[in-house]
Amino acid sequence: MLTQARKAIPWLREGSSVPQQQIIRDFGKSRAKARKDIEDRLPMASRAGMPRHKKKREARPALNYTRRGFSLKDGRLHLAGGIALTVVWSRKLPADPSSVRVYRDAVGHWYASFVVPAEIQPLPQTGAVIGIDWGVKDTATTTSDTHTSRTPGTAGRPGRS
Repeated sequence: MLTQARKAIPWLREGSSVPQQQIIRDFGKSRAKARKDIEDRLPMASRAGMPRHKKKREARPALNYTRRGFSLKDGRLHLAGGIALTVVWSRKLPADPSSVRVYRDAVGHWYASFVVPAEIQPLPQTGAVIGIDWGVKDTATTTSDTHTSRTPGTAGRPGRS
């Protein structure tokens, strides 16, 4: 259907088909999840809502590119459709990315967010354990006196400890 639409609609042909296909996939996943939640009769509070159309003026642009839709060469991000961007890196990527999301914030700055596989490093075994209880009087009460966290403003008041 996308191929047919791209043939018939000139402005749709101007962009790359990679992010267009990804938008359709994301929409399909979102709709399938919402339909499944309805069929499973989940309570309204825990259901995924049906995807909605966003108004052009209210939605910020964002495009997702899978591995075939982008490449990194000489510190530049090359997107499908012949777009090459100079990237200001906040840090070095730990591995080759599997996808990238290019989006614009409310101020108009553009960002690229990469998905990279994470290395799982288990913590060393210490044999120590701790129990935590979240509360009102104390933010977190633990089995260790050194780790108990008081709610700000309650320490030192009469009638409160």
